[in-house]
Amino acid sequence: MTRKLKATMTQALATITADPLPSVPVLGRLVLSWPTLNPVKPWSPNDLAISAPIDQALAYQYDCDAHFVPYVSDRRLNTQAIGKCRATMTLFVVDVDAPNHAPPTPEWRATEREKVRRLETIAPGYYAFETRGGYRLVWLLSEPQDLDSPADAALWPRVYCAWLAWLEREAGIVGDASCADWTRCYRLPFVRRDGEDQRLPTSGDLRAGTWDLMRGREFITVAAVNTNADRITVSD
Repeated sequence: MTRKLKATMTQALATITADPLPSVPVLGRLVLSWPTLNPVKPWSPNDLAISAPIDQALAYQYDCDAHFVPYVSDRRLNTQAIGKCRATMTLFVVDVDAPNHAPPTPEWRATEREKVRRLETIAPGYYAFETRGGYRLVWLLSEPQDLDSPADAALWPRVYCAWLAWLEREAGIVGDASCADWTRCYRLPFVRRDGEDQRLPTSGDLRAGTWDLMRGREFITVAAVNTNADRITVSD
């Protein structure tokens, strides 16, 4: 992420005064994660992210291949960060790819757009944006989830996959289960990728609702996810 972008985006964010949504880190695709995994190339302050309200991060037009992560931090974290700093999940992010990762056809796009529109009734509060290979869905969680221990981090993918199962059953949307790891980094919608500005369709409104943590509980035998104050346990 260029210094010019950091300066420009920081100036833009300074104008936000009314009721901002929770912030997430915005970072370049190649920034190093923390703590350092490769001693030959250690993490440095140059790898710090920009903290931006999620709606602003999704709407901003970038001059680089900018990404975001679904947790609160001032940097990109890896699995070794658990127990060393707070990892608080604030977003449910779903990647949807065309069948067999083939280029999306117009027919597939039209069918999926109808499925997404149904979310306005059954799961409001989403933001959808199309990608080269499909589309992505973003919700704010109804309660932030603190991953305080390796056990919490290990349980997160099980709950994430239960949410995907609910989404497939209720809306016919098949999310990519390989994105269940909490450290996943996602490309933002309006970026410059391989020298080309990405300007694909978007829809939805993050302020219209949040993702209910208890969705999909019937797909989990025994699981628990931390909240700020207590522990939500989902069982059959």
